[in-house]
Amino acid sequence: MLVMSVVKFLKRNIVLAVSFVLAVVSMFFVAPSQAYIDYIDFRTLALLFCLMCVVAGLNGQGVFLICTPKVGHFWRCIFLCQEKRNLTQSIAQSSK
Repeated sequence: MLVMSVVKFLKRNIVLAVSFVLAVVSMFFVAPSQAYIDYIDFRTLALLFCLMCVVAGLNGQGVFLICTPKVGHFWRCIFLCQEKRNLTQSIAQSSK
């Protein structure tokens, strides 16, 4: 039962599982040292955490549900215009 739940968890979180395996493998090639703590940029991690909190709050308030159709329509128009321009350029080049 425990093995099945672990396998199910690993299947749902494949990126976590692969990164964990690669981290363990990399431990065999590079010896740990005290200098590794200096490699971590805690300011950037804090900013990313705060950004994730803001996005989660906006998602909880339904802001993305309101914005998505409008933004989706905008990008759909941009892509259609781009495709039309590419088609026009292709026709112009093939007629030369």
